[in-house]
Formats: sequence, C-alpha cells, structure tokens
Amino acid sequence: MNTYLFLFTVSPVQSYITQARKARDLFAGSRILSDLTQCGMDWVAQNKPEAEFIFPAKEIPSKPNRFLCILPFADDAAATLFGNQLTDAVHQHWMTLAGDVFSRHTKGAPLPEGYTQQAASHPDIQWLLMPYQHDSYTADYALLEKTMGEIKAYRHFTQLEETGRKCSLCGERNALIVHSSKQIKPANSAFIQADAYNCARNKALASLISEGEGLCAVCFMKRAGKQDRKEFSSTAEIATLSTITALQNNEKFNTLVRQYTSLFGEDFDAQLFYPENLTTTYFGKQGLTDHLPNLDEMKKLLKKLTREAKDAGAPMMKYYAVMMFDGDNMGQWLTGELLNPAVKKDLKEFHQAISRALGIFAGKAYEVVDGKGRGAIIYAGGEDFLGFISLPHLFSVMAELRHLFDQTINSELTRWLPEGKKVTFSAGTVITHYKNPLSEVLTRVRATEKSAKSIDRQKNAFSIAVMKHSGEIHQATFRWGAGESMTRTLQLANTLVAALQTEQFSGTFIDSIEREFTRLIDQNGLCSLSAAMAQQEFSRLIERSCMIPPQSGIDKKSAIATLTDAVTTLYQESPREMISFLSIIDFMVRKMKGAE
Repeated sequence: MNTYLFLFTVSPVQSYITQARKARDLFAGSRILSDLTQCGMDWVAQNKPEAEFIFPAKEIPSKPNRFLCILPFADDAAATLFGNQLTDAVHQHWMTLAGDVFSRHTKGAPLPEGYTQQAASHPDIQWLLMPYQHDSYTADYALLEKTMGEIKAYRHFTQLEETGRKCSLCGERNALIVHSSKQIKPANSAFIQADAYNCARNKALASLISEGEGLCAVCFMKRAGKQDRKEFSSTAEIATLSTITALQNNEKFNTLVRQYTSLFGEDFDAQLFYPENLTTTYFGKQGLTDHLPNLDEMKKLLKKLTREAKDAGAPMMKYYAVMMFDGDNMGQWLTGELLNPAVKKDLKEFHQAISRALGIFAGKAYEVVDGKGRGAIIYAGGEDFLGFISLPHLFSVMAELRHLFDQTINSELTRWLPEGKKVTFSAGTVITHYKNPLSEVLTRVRATEKSAKSIDRQKNAFSIAVMKHSGEIHQATFRWGAGESMTRTLQLANTLVAALQTEQFSGTFIDSIEREFTRLIDQNGLCSLSAAMAQQEFSRLIERSCMIPPQSGIDKKSAIATLTDAVTTLYQESPREMISFLSIIDFMVRKMKGAE
C-alpha cells in the first residue's frame, strides 16, 4: 500500500456566494458550497474508512470549499479512479439538488431547455493526489498546494452557447425561471426564451422571485433552495433585529407586531416595517396586490407600532452592518514559514491543531452573533467569516470576535508559535442602508477588508466604513492592539456611543473637531499639533457640548475627562482616522436614535 496526500476543492467561491440580491441568496450560496464539501468528506469516509482528515475539522459549521486528507492506495491507477469517482459523486449530488429544487417549486413542470446544461456547468471540482512519505510532509504539502494553484490558474470552463436575457444575479447564463406579469414573447436574442418557467401564477415561488427578475439554473438553486437554519429573507430583517430583540418583553409592542404581520400572513417581510414600502407600486413589484384592500389599515397599525418602538427607546433602524474577516498570512502559517523553527518538522500536527482550533472558534462565533440575537452569520469557515451585525451591537460583536479568535486559536497553538508571534485576522466592516444593493455592499466590504490588510506588512487591523443611502462614504482604519488593549479602539467607540446616545453630550463637538482639525492634517494623515495641545482643545469642545443637568447626580467633570481621554487616544493613533471614526460614530448614534 502506498500513502497519498489528497486535496479536494470546489470553486468558484467568492463569486458564487456574493452574486446576490437578497440575504437568502448569500445564506444559500454559502450553505450549498459547504454542503458539497461535506458531501465529499462523507463519501471519502464511507469508501475509505481509514482516511485521515487533516482539515477542515468536523466541528466547523460552515465547511470551506476544500479538504485535505491522507489516503492509502495500491497504486496510482487506484488513486486516480478514486478521485474520479469522488468527483462524480459530488457532481451527482449537485445535479440531484438542481432537479429537486425545480421540481419541488414548480410541481413537476417540464425543465426549460438548457436548465440541465446550465446546472452541469457548475461547480468546478478539482482534486490532486500526491505520493506522501511521513518524514516529508512539509515538502509534499508545499508541492501539493503549488501544483493545485497552477491547476486553478488554468481556469477550465464549459462553454455555453446562449442568446437572450441573462440572469439577474450572475449575468452569465440565460434566465430560465422568471417572474413576469406579461406574456413571454417568442425566443430571440432580445427576449426570454419561450419555454422559460414563469412563476407569476405560482404564489409561493413569486414571493421569492420579484417581478421582473429572471434566474438561471445555478442561481435559482440559491434563491429557492432549502434553508436548514434560521433564515433572514432580507437585509431589512437584520436592520430591525435590534428593535425586535430589545422589545421582546414589551407586550404592547408585540401585540401590535402580531396584528400588523397577520394582515400579510405568510407574505410578510421585514421591509414592510418601513412606511415607504406601503405603496401600490411596491406591492405590485413584490406580488402583494392581494393585500391592497388592507393598505389603509396597515398604514395606521404601522404608525402605532413605529411610535411605540421609538417611545420604548428602540426605534426601527434602516441601517445594519456587514463584517468580513480572514486570517492574516495564512499561507505562510500553513506552509510552516512562520512557525517556531524547533517544531517546523511537525507541520502535519500543526495543521490538525489549527484545524481543530478554527473549528472551535467557528462554533463559538455563532454563539456570539446568532445565539445572542445580535445578527446572523453567513459563513464561519474557521479563519474566514462573513456576517450581518445589528447596528447597536456592532462594536461589541467585533471586540468579542477578536478576543475569541485570539483566545481560541493562539492558546491552542502555543507550541508552534515563535515568541511574540500570534495568528491574527484583519476585518472589514461596512454600515449600510437596507436598500443599498447587496452586491455593491459586498464589493465595498471586500475593499474595506483589503484596506485593513494593507495597513502594513503585519496586517492585524480593522477598517470600518459607512455607505450612506445618498452614496457618500466615510472610512477609518486602525490596528488591533495587543493583550488587554487588543480592542481598546472599539471600547473607546462604545464609550463615545453611550455618551451620545444617552444625550449626556451632543454631537456638536464632533463637528467642531472635524472643522478645526481637518485643516491641520497633512497628506500623510498626521498633525503637527502635539497630543497635549490637542487634548486641551478636545476638552474645551467637549465641555461646550455637555448636556448633563446639575441635578442628575452625574460627575460632569469626570464625564468630560472620560470623553476627552477617548478622543485623545484616537488622535494619538491617527489624527486623520480619528476624524473619520468620530464621523462614523456620530452617524451611527443618529440612526440608532431613529433619524432617517
């Protein structure tokens, strides 16, 4: 028997997951890729019980798009046959899913021409087997990854000869499942093909595909596929999550919510919590015309519901946050380049240890976000993370995830880490309006994460941006600290948020700081004013904005000093980033207080 390293990958990843118009597209895209990896791992375990999996760990809820294991085979021919059989098994699983999704939603309607061909063109499955000797794992693994990189660079694809309207999500393949109140015209290059399935009279499917949308087979699987966990059908549901959670024990509010949502039945979506969507035009686009007779009653109930939420101190917000991060320099860690030289020979054990640690972290990350009603994770594949965060909890969630990553990962890897070196991650976070196109938001999140990783060679930073509904963008980037000061910047942000939200201080000091200090900052983001001099001016401006009444019992001087210290610390980090960050904080607080 010969021993082999076996690497299996499913792609594309980023483009497939992030080609999305709705939150459910994101959730489903991630789940489907995870499901394909799990399918491959299960098939290997069933057909080769002696397989030794290196990564990912079984504990990881969202499997990444690849797995590595060690397998025994009699010869190369047997190994090759196994790899081809595995590919066929995973691809068949995908094709069965494609057929089942269409059949379930259309009650057995005939497949449109090209549906099977579109589904068969995706995904791209690659595998690589390499003879392996126990004492040469490090070199064999490096060669395995290098070879797989070269294979992927070849970019194999299946050519589809198609003319006509393209899919609303990917824009790559023809739209075969559409929602059109108009009759589909005969096929030609300008129109939808004649046998495309029109879901206009299929109420259940029409609720998933908006009027005017058209999906290809691959994207239809995302939109209409089963969701085996709590599903967020729209970004509005994330934006309103903090209100629903904060007022879960408010009987008057909950009664109004039940009365209001019951008017829509199964057609309710969180976007209907916003009065701008209670219009005949919106109802028409969303297939809600049956509910138009109740429109006046809906408006009255929503007005009461919105007023009750605001009076209770938890107004309906229209903004939410998207957070993305992945580990820094993971390629160098996995090849052993950054490991303690004394244990580099134990790379296989390191791979297994970091895989277990990342699995534990991923599980705990779900507890931090989903388990506490503070958002929803799209995927947590260990060192990769994408999630929606409710705005009031943003800084706390970011801080908790960063500490959790450090405690879970680095405490498990002490043996392999050089002195003073730790595994870190860099994060990008975007605060955005629920109506901003999701594809644009995800593009901005990736760019923001890239900004964090570009801070210096060490990376280990976070960048946060605001995408206003008007299109205006503010962004600030800071390094993570070390030890107890790891999330100091976020702790300072929470201090500022609390002071502004409780109206102990007005946001005028932020406007004044921006107006005065912007002129003093050079092209490198630095300011010639010393920290001591800047602190005096901050104190003056903050004192002027203080609204603490004399009879409140609050130590006014102490409150001013606390806020002054927070702003001064941000100034010492970076004067330019301080101004942007203060602007972001001020914007967040205004939205959390119910401003439009």
